Amino acid sequence: MACLTDLDAELWRRGARLHLAIGSATAVLTRLHAELGLRAVHAHQVFGSAWDQARDRTVRAWSQRAGVPFLEHAECGETWSDAACSARVRAPTRLQGPPVPGAPWPDAERFDLAGEPCRARLPGGRRPAVERLNAAAEDASVTPDDALAVLEADLAYGALSLREVCQAIGGRRGESPCEAARLDAMTQRLRARWRTLQRVNDMPAIEKRDADPACDGLRDHPEADDPKLRAWIEGRTGFPIVDASLRAVSAAGILSAPKRALVISCAANLLWMHWKRPADALASRLLGIEPAVFYVQAAAAAREASDPVVEAETLDPDGAFVRKWLPELAGLSVDEARAPWRVDRKRLSAAGVTLGATYPAPIVDPADALRFACQRIDAARRGEGRKRSNAVVREKHGARRIPVAKGRRKAAPAAAPASQLSLDLPDRPS
Repeated sequence: MACLTDLDAELWRRGARLHLAIGSATAVLTRLHAELGLRAVHAHQVFGSAWDQARDRTVRAWSQRAGVPFLEHAECGETWSDAACSARVRAPTRLQGPPVPGAPWPDAERFDLAGEPCRARLPGGRRPAVERLNAAAEDASVTPDDALAVLEADLAYGALSLREVCQAIGGRRGESPCEAARLDAMTQRLRARWRTLQRVNDMPAIEKRDADPACDGLRDHPEADDPKLRAWIEGRTGFPIVDASLRAVSAAGILSAPKRALVISCAANLLWMHWKRPADALASRLLGIEPAVFYVQAAAAAREASDPVVEAETLDPDGAFVRKWLPELAGLSVDEARAPWRVDRKRLSAAGVTLGATYPAPIVDPADALRFACQRIDAARRGEGRKRSNAVVREKHGARRIPVAKGRRKAAPAAAPASQLSLDLPDRPS
């Protein structure tokens, strides 16, 4: 809502207002065309999910029937150079808005957000987004993944554009090799995000299926009230780095891509649930996502069976993240807090920790769960699942054999005369 409020204010400065209409795109366009006589429909070109593409096809069909040009303005471009380096278009100085009243602005209740538990939510809107972008580019203490996690909602809601972020990062030169490497890593992650959008645009089904076709139908599909799913959502799995990540996203609505991958991998492999419902639950708690990118990354994360203790060493090397979101483990050392079930009871008691009371015991035995997941996945990849996977790859990327007519082969063409390969020149100049 803050982004819409800022957009309305900018339009008002230019002589127009934001017109809000609720309904299907074609029904709203039909009504506006009857009332105003539309001369053209301008839209942001979307590279994204199957839902986005279906909506745009419907609008294109309507525009053809109505005789109204449908003009899509590309942001990302077909090449990375277009996406990152093209000049940004200046906003017009004057606009004329429609002389028809819009619908009343929706409130939180309309979107079932009245009881939103996100206590530490970042402020929305254009100005805070620009401030976050400048801070992300300048603060050398912030990792590339954490910096882009803060900007993701701004990209999703249009407060920032991909081109704007790329140029803001690329326009700065790091004061040290480490800082230059950090800025370069941010650019590479933005490029990977753009490539994912391009892939989904070409193959929209990949956002809904398993990243490994061999694992289709392998995992259990949990019900909404599944106890394991509820414990995972609420950060009560007994794996500190996973619980801290899920409590952080519930409180702030932000989580870096590597931590998202870890929590999805935990749900899919340690708890043996199909990744889609946990991904939906995680998406609903994030401030903003690009669905096409988010679900492809979630499917890829489910493919990798990760050990939360090992991953914690990389994702939270000094233990600050776990201590922030799991204060009940603050009395333990960094190594102990990564796997409190391995700490003897006397040491836990001295730190004020009681597994099953002050902090949950592991919902499953991590070693047994990882072993089970790896065995099942390996068996699926060796068996019928691998055959299905290979068939999918052959259908999409396999060579197309050109049929050859049966019968005698045609004779090879005769060798070219030697005269065609030489020039009739004198041996010596005359």
